Amino acid sequence: IPTRETAERDLLLGQVLLSLQETLQDSTTVIAVAPDLRVLADGLETQPLQTAVTIVRIAPPLTGDFDNNGSVDFQDFLLFASAFGKTDSKFDLDGDGAVAFPDFLIFATAFGQTTERKE
Repeated sequence: IPTRETAERDLLLGQVLLSLQETLQDSTTVIAVAPDLRVLADGLETQPLQTAVTIVRIAPPLTGDFDNNGSVDFQDFLLFASAFGKTDSKFDLDGDGAVAFPDFLIFATAFGQTTERKE
């Protein structure tokens, strides 16, 4: 039997899992309506509770966009050039442990690409 003491603590009663049925464009707001159960001295009262959840589509990382500005540009080239010959995994595009010519070829292929990102 619930008491006032237990009613004042946060309790996990379950989970809500969302399954997307459509592709998202930028962001989507989902309104979840569920009962909010409150324990009173003389029994259980149900109050409606409405919660909004915003689901945001996150674009996959753009290969070679080292400064994360949404485009592979000259700034990224300068960052890549400063790491060339080293072992910085951020610039090791082929994953072989070294920033070398094969990484430059991957970077050159990605140069000029952009992705839409909203700040």
